[in-house]
Amino acid sequence: MVCHHFGVNLPYRPFTPGHSTPLAFLADAFFHPTADVAAWANRSGGKTLTASILAALEFLFTDNLQARVLAGSEDQATNLYEYWQNWCDGPLAARVCGQVQRRRTRVSGGRMEILAASQRQVRGRKIQR
Repeated sequence: MVCHHFGVNLPYRPFTPGHSTPLAFLADAFFHPTADVAAWANRSGGKTLTASILAALEFLFTDNLQARVLAGSEDQATNLYEYWQNWCDGPLAARVCGQVQRRRTRVSGGRMEILAASQRQVRGRKIQR
């Protein structure tokens, strides 16, 4: 499904015993949702891309969802927004309401926010995920 809808082949075999993969992280986060999800991987390990796909999948299958993705830096937030724009123009196009914006995008009665990690940006109303 990820390859078909998003055009991305996420690694599914770990390189190191006991480690996980981007596809396993995506599946765990999507099929076993918890209040918070965190990814820890090497630089260029696919964290931002995988987080963007996770967000898109959740909005693809859930109405009225309130989500906030916290990027580790302003640069990562920009990268995440670029992926998000692609998904909103592609798999999510029929569900997007209005313009795709970094700070807030309305999707199927809900909204998605992309924030850089700072206390100023993350304070505010509590959301679902």
